[in-house]
Formats: sequence, structure tokens, C-alpha cells
Amino acid sequence: MRPRRLEIEGFTAFRTKQEIDFTQLDLFVITGPTGAGKTSLLDAMALALYGQVPRMGKQGLGQLVSHGSAEARVLLEFESGGERLQVARRQPRRGAQSARIERFDGERWVDIAERGGVRAVNEAVLERVKLDFDSFCKAVVLPQGEFARFLKGDAAERRTTLVTLLGLNAYEQMAKLARGRARELVVRGDQTRTILAEQYADATAETLTVAEAEVVTAAAAAELVAKRLDEGRAHERARVEAVSDAATAAGFATRLRVLGEDLGAEVARCRAAEASAAGAAVARGREGEAVTAVLALLASADAAVTALRERAGTREALGRLIHAAERRPSLDERVTEAERGVAAVAARIVELSAALEKTTSDAAAATQAVSVAAADETRLREAAETLSAERAGLVRLAQDAEKAAATVVRAQATVDGAAASAAAADVVAEAAALTLADAEETLATLHRVHTVAGLVVGLAVGDPCPVCERPLASHPPVDDDVAERLAAADASCATACAAAGLAREERSGARGQLELAEGRLTDARAALAEVLSEHADRAGLEAAAAESTVRAEAAGSALTAVTTTLTRLRGAEGTANVALEAAKNHLEAARGDQVTRRQLRTTALDERDSVDALLRSRFGETIPGDVLDQLTAARAELVVAETAAEEARSSADVARGRQREADEAHAQAEKALNAIDLHLGTLRTRVETTLDEVHRGTSPPALARIPEPAPARDEWASALAGWCDVASAALASAGAGSSEAAERAGAALVVLASAGAPAGAPVPAAADALAALVRDERAASELHVQARTAAKHLEQRVQQRAQLEAEVAADSELIAVLEVLARELRADHFIDFVVQETLDILALRASEELHRISDGRYSLVSADAQFSVVDHVNADEQRSVRTLSGGETFMASLSLALALSKHVSELAGEGLGARLEAVFIDEGFGTLDPETLSEVIDALERLREDELIIGVISHVPALAERIGVGLEVRKEGNRSVIVEATQ
Repeated sequence: MRPRRLEIEGFTAFRTKQEIDFTQLDLFVITGPTGAGKTSLLDAMALALYGQVPRMGKQGLGQLVSHGSAEARVLLEFESGGERLQVARRQPRRGAQSARIERFDGERWVDIAERGGVRAVNEAVLERVKLDFDSFCKAVVLPQGEFARFLKGDAAERRTTLVTLLGLNAYEQMAKLARGRARELVVRGDQTRTILAEQYADATAETLTVAEAEVVTAAAAAELVAKRLDEGRAHERARVEAVSDAATAAGFATRLRVLGEDLGAEVARCRAAEASAAGAAVARGREGEAVTAVLALLASADAAVTALRERAGTREALGRLIHAAERRPSLDERVTEAERGVAAVAARIVELSAALEKTTSDAAAATQAVSVAAADETRLREAAETLSAERAGLVRLAQDAEKAAATVVRAQATVDGAAASAAAADVVAEAAALTLADAEETLATLHRVHTVAGLVVGLAVGDPCPVCERPLASHPPVDDDVAERLAAADASCATACAAAGLAREERSGARGQLELAEGRLTDARAALAEVLSEHADRAGLEAAAAESTVRAEAAGSALTAVTTTLTRLRGAEGTANVALEAAKNHLEAARGDQVTRRQLRTTALDERDSVDALLRSRFGETIPGDVLDQLTAARAELVVAETAAEEARSSADVARGRQREADEAHAQAEKALNAIDLHLGTLRTRVETTLDEVHRGTSPPALARIPEPAPARDEWASALAGWCDVASAALASAGAGSSEAAERAGAALVVLASAGAPAGAPVPAAADALAALVRDERAASELHVQARTAAKHLEQRVQQRAQLEAEVAADSELIAVLEVLARELRADHFIDFVVQETLDILALRASEELHRISDGRYSLVSADAQFSVVDHVNADEQRSVRTLSGGETFMASLSLALALSKHVSELAGEGLGARLEAVFIDEGFGTLDPETLSEVIDALERLREDELIIGVISHVPALAERIGVGLEVRKEGNRSVIVEATQ
């Protein structure tokens, strides 16, 4: 995992958005004052990836949200496995965390969490980074208190970390898959053997040979039956043809006999139809003469009506003129009444206009008074709201100031306690350092007093000499008293060294708690200063709140008085507006009445002019005084003429009806004759068709020609009937001969069918003989097909048996391989071997750096999943890493961490383990002396060649000056910012 960019906002001291670009960094230092938020940068990276931080885990993360912020937001863009990814999280002060993870596809960021949600994002991170949270804190981010865990921690915990880093779970999964696959193959092999024993016992080469012989026998039998069937079908065809000829002749005879009977019946119908047609022709001529006489009378009456209409007009026109003449007197009276109404309404409109003008003036005065009062109320209301808001704000500020002051007091108490603990830890550490110095000085003095005693302590005869490395021939004489004191001093030195290391660790922890408490005190004081930014102190803030309350209450009283006056004026305004509206309505109603009356007058004048115009169109410009009498007389004369014409028309209609009936009777008679002619033609056609069919037969008898049509219909029908009777008798005689031929063919077919039947079987009838032959042929064919199918199926089963036996043999070989693989990949076998080998390699690689930065004093070895330190100054003594002092522990832990970061990808299998491309260190450099610090920096700089990103958090000036490139976390008021720092 290689970080590219980190964004932080609302997280601990970083209230505003801050961003770090890692693409331009390799080895860099992060500096800044205590409490500025240097460690929070590592916490933010862990929170973005895993949703938790090293110092708190998953609990209480809402406490890390900046003061005054609703939520913390972190985003980490990084590269892993050739992908460019970014993961972002939001941590509210209260409530659930949210997260998303995206991949850059070359053009845009694409969401890659399939289900969405925090759990899906966590799974996607683990899949791509290949590190869980604990391994991340041991190998990438090395926070305060966690730096030495991989060196001194529990062996099981160290094993778990290496399994994760190296991807060794894949081998354990392989073993599990191999065991499962072997079990599946064993079950499948047992099932296959059962199938072979139960279902394929008869699938052998011998049974296949017998089946193939049965196929040959069945084929010969089927061929013999097929030949008999072909001969039988020939006899059946002859019999069917003879039966068909006999049936055809009988059918033709019947058809001609029926046709003769139909033609005999047509003779009487022909004679009756011809007599009916003659009578209908006489009646038709008589009714035609009557219609001619009635139509002459109708023409005379219509001429009289036409003359009257041309002179006086139609009955409808005369009716309209009479109606107009009757309406003239009433229309004159309507015009006079409408003119009087128009004059009265005009006078009423003048009176209402004057009243409206006065009411409008009164309403305008009331509205002006309301407007002035409303403006006063708005001004006072705004002032009251402003004062009320000011008072509420000052009250809230006073409450916030009280809470902030209490927070400052609690933070100060925490700082005092932490300072006391740090001072006490300093005293203990200084005392332990003095004790260690005394013990070391005592030991050095004893070594100088008796060098030989110091060299040979613990050696026996035969051991190599520490000076010349040759075996000791005898033990050099040593003063017993000096040797005992030397051993006691050596033990005291070791005890003092361990005590000094423990004291330094406790002092480092106390200092860290003090820095955290001082940071919280700074935040609390900044929050109190922000609340009191516009006031001298809390007392001034409370006085301002009280004064604001008095002003707000006075403004409220003035507003109440103005509101009462405004309510009264609005009532008066409402009354004036009601009166104004009423006056407007009265005037509007009067004007509407005026329009209505004018419309009535206009309508009356228009109707009277229309009536006069209609009458002038008949009588000219001068309308006679007896116009109504003249019009009534003309209409009566027209009615008499139209009545006479209508009666003549009715008589003509009756005559025409009788004529139509006569025409229809004549047409029906003609139609009957035509139908008889058509039927006779149809019968002749049927006779001719039947004769043609007879001639197309196989052996038609000799028949006479059909008689030609005669002039009289009844004579022709009689001649055709006689011919049909003669032809029917001839065809009946021919059918009898065909029946005899059919019986002869049937007898031959019965003889053939009986030849293939078993002895004693009943003789089949002629109609069933062919079916018996077909059944015999079908049975033989089915036996042949069954034999062939059975042989084919048996052949397939023999092949399937061979295939199953081959699969069982192949599975047996694979089961043996899988069982060996599962045994070799067992977690307590292969993985433990790889872990121990990895620890040995890491100890070797870490020893290279540790030997260099410790000036040749120390190196590391691994045994039984534990690390030990080799003290080269003390005769290569091996002892637990837990005996190292604080500075020595830091050097060993740093060497191991750098070896882990540098070589883990080489130790893991291809594509299995994590690739570590960054390491961040947050403690320990202050415990190193200048020479050791220089060696440590040299070791860090050598890793630039491996393209590792190495970030160091430190207060040591020499470290920052030597590295040169870095980031500085600065405090600006109540927030922290990140800037580039170059020494």
C-alpha cells in the first residue's frame, strides 16, 4: 500500500480542511508543538482505511470530532496491487459512521463496494491492502505505544501478523480445498463402483456378440414376411378395383332412376305454369288503362294549385305574413314602454354617482390612517425582534462561557495531574539512570582491578580463550573475593539497566499523557476565548445580557400599544370599505339596468321594422288597412285547391298500386316458367354429367344418345324420363359382373394370408386378410428393430462401463496426490515452518541495520518464534529483547520494522502477501544519543533507493535538520494547519 493523498476536515485539531500530497515525498519528518495534531495524521490514515484509530480502536470515535464541527471527514488516496484507489469516511459526533471506496479507471472514480455501507468498504479494503488493522499498526503505521509490539510481543500475535503480511492463509485454504476435494472424489468413486456392480454387470463383450447374432436372424424373417405382403397388396388392389366398379355401376343406375322420376314429375308443372302466365298478361293490360285516366285528372288539379301559389304565395308564406300583421299593434306598445324605462334609469344613475363620490373620499381617509399605524407597528415590531434576538444571543453566549470556563478548569486540573505524574516519572528515571551509572562504574572498576577475573567468569577448561581464542588448558587463578564481587556487580548492572529502561518507558508514557492534556487545555482556552471575543470577561457579558433584556421588554410594551390602535383603525377602515363597496354595487346595478332597458327598446324597434319590411315585400311601400283580411282570404282559397289536388294524387296512387300488383303477378308467372326451364336444364346437365362419368369408367355398357330439347316443355321432360329408365337398367346389369370379379380376387388373398398363419389358426375373411399380412410384416419389423436397438444400447453400455472404470482409476491417483498435499500444507506443519523461516530471515536482515546503528554492539536472532538480542560487547551473550533499555529497544524495533517494510514482499508468494511501500514512525528518537541518531538517519536514507515512503514524527531538531524535507503542523488559534517545511 502506497499513500498518494490525505484529506482531513473536522478531525481533532484540524477543524478546517487540510491536505497532504505524498507523491512528492520519500523520507520526510513531521514536526510541530505538543498537542498540534501530529499523531492525528496517522490516526486519520487508519480511520480512513479501517474505521478505527490505534489509540481508541472502534469505540468513542465521536470524541475525535473537532469542537464546533458536526462530523469528521477523512479521505485517503493510495495505490495497491496496480490499482489507484481512494477511501473516504464520515464520522459524526453522534451516530453511525459512513464510508465509500472508489477506483480510478483512467477517466473517473468508480464505486467498487458491491453492497455499499461500512462493512462492504471494510471488506474491499482488506481484499486490496491485504492487511488487517493490527498488522497495519505493526508494519505500516507505528503509533505511540505500539512501536515495539512486533519485537517484544506475544509469539502467537507475531505469527498472526506474519500470516497476514505474507498471505499464508492462502496455503491453509489450499489444504482445506485439497482435503475437501479428496473427500468428494472418494465419495464419487464409491458411487461409481456401486453403479458398475448394479447397472453394468451384463455389459460384456460376450453378451454383445449374442445380441448381434439375434439381429441377423430377425432381419431374414422380416424380409420373407415383406415379400408375402407385397403379393397380398396386389390381390387387394384387384379386389378393391372390382368392388369399386360394381359400386360405381350401381350408383350410376340409382342416380339415373332418380333423375327419371324427377323428370316425370316436371311434366305436370310445365302445363300449370304456362296457363298461369297467360292469365297474368291479360290482367296487366287492364290495370294500365286505368292508371292513364287517373293521371290526367291529377295533372289538372296540380296546375290549379301552381297558379294560386304564383299569385298569392305558398301556404307557409301566407302564414308568416298573417302572423306579422297580427303582431304590429303589440310591438308599438312595447317600443313606447321601453323608452319611458330608459329615461327613469338615467335619472337614478345621476343620484348614485354623487353618493359614490362621497363614500370613496371617506374610505381613502380611513386607509391612510391605517397605513400610518401599520408603518409604526412594523418599525416597533422589527425593533422588538432585534432586541429579543440580541438578548437570546447574549444569554446563549453567557451559558456557553460558563460551560467553557468549567471545561478550562477541568482541563487545567488534568494538566496539573499529568505534569505531576511526568515530574515524578522524571525523578524516577533520573534516579534509575544514576543507579545504572553507579553500577556500570562499579563494574568497570572491578574489571580494571582484575581484568582476568572479568574475562574468565563462567569459563571452564577447554573453552576458547576470550583473548587468543585457543582452548584453555587450565583455569587461570582468580581471587575468589574479586570474582564474587565481579559477578555481583554484573548482576547489579543488569538489574539497574532493566530498571532504567522501565523508568524511561514510564517517563515517555507520562510525557505523552501530559502532551495530550496540554492540547485539550489549549483547545478549552481557545473555545472560551472565542465565546468572549467581543466582551472583556464573563461579568461584562452577563451585564450586557441584562441590559438587553430591559430594552426588549420596553420595546414590547410600545408594540402592544401601537397594535391596539392599529386594530381599531382597521375596523373603521373595514366599515368604510363595506359602504364604498355597497355604493359601487348600487351604481353598477343601475348601469346594468340601463343597458338592459336600452337593449329591450332596440329589440322592440328591430322586431317592428322586421314585421313592416315583411309586409312591404308583399304589398309595396303602402300597407293596406285591411291587410289581415286580404291575407286570410288568399290562404283559404289556396287550401281548397291543394285539398282537391291531394285527393287526385291519392286516386293515382291507388291505380298505380293495382298496376304494380298486376305487373308483379305477370312477373311471378314468367319467373315460374323460367324456373321450370332452369330446372329442366339442370336435370339434363345432371343426366349428361352422369353419362360422362359412366363413359370414364373402366368398362362402361353401351347406352343410346340423350334426346334433344322439344318445342313443348312437357314433351321434352317426358322423353328425358324414358331415356333415364333404359340407361339405369343397363348399368345395373354391368355392376353384377364386377361383383363376381371382386369375389375371385378376395379368395386368392385369403389363400395367401392363410399360408403364413400358424397351424390350426382360423382362416381370415377376405376383408381382413390384408390386415393380417400387414400385422405379420409389422411384427417381424418390430422384432428386427428391437434386436438392433438392444444390440446398440448394449454396445453403448459396454463403452460407458469402460469409461467409468477409467474415471475411477484416475480419481484414485488424484486422491493420493491431494492427500499428500493436504498433509504438507497443514497449518502446524508448512505455515509454522514458513513463519519460523521468515522470522530467521527478518532477524538476519534486521541485524544488518541494528549492528550498524548500535556501533557493532547488537544483532538479532530468532528461535521458537521469539527474538533474542546478541550482545557482542559482552562475549556474544544472547538474552531476551525485553532486557533492552528504551533507546536500545527503539534501535532494535526500528531495525526490525525497516527490514519488514523492505523485504516482506520478497518473502511472500507471488500475489499473496501485502506489498509494504510506506512506514510511519511516531516515537523513540528522543532516547538516542547524537552518534546513534546519526546512524539511524543513515539507515532511513538508505531506504530511499527502495522507493519507500518513510514518515517520522519527532521533536528532535537534529532529525528535522538532517532529513530536511517534511511537514509542519502549526497551531493557529483554535485550529491546526499543515504546511511544507524545508530546513
